[in-house]
Amino acid sequence: MWAAGIAAVFAVGWWLRRAGIATEDRLPPLHAELRAPTWRILPAACTAALAVAALPPLAARLPWRLLPAAGWACSAAWAVALAAADGLGALARPFDAPTEYAAGLPAVRPDPAEWLRTFTERLGGYPTHVRGHPRSPLWSCGRWKPPGSAAPAGPPRS
Repeated sequence: MWAAGIAAVFAVGWWLRRAGIATEDRLPPLHAELRAPTWRILPAACTAALAVAALPPLAARLPWRLLPAAGWACSAAWAVALAAADGLGALARPFDAPTEYAAGLPAVRPDPAEWLRTFTERLGGYPTHVRGHPRSPLWSCGRWKPPGSAAPAGPPRS
């Protein structure tokens, strides 16, 4: 059943690309590039191996209220190690990518209420992450104001 679902998603992605609708990615729904692993991926591989070895016994001993935090910390460590495989600058690269949330902030800032009202009508003009995720992350980021500031700041820049 899972294999059929995955095959269907790739078939829809292939069709969207051929129709000119999803042109950002070479193989939708994957938003990635295929490349050979090198020694730079070693920290992420070690983090994953450590998690696979350590988390099951830890989960057996930890109280339930601490398990979500342990799982979150482990997944965050793995994500940072994986991103750092491309150098420390890769950790901030999503903030400058034209397909990420930050590229959609200018649409939110003039009038967030209007942006929310017209979100689905203007969906095709937004970056990939804005189109594929709920409105809340971008709306929240567009509304966030640093202390003492009159204007929203948005995400930090590298």
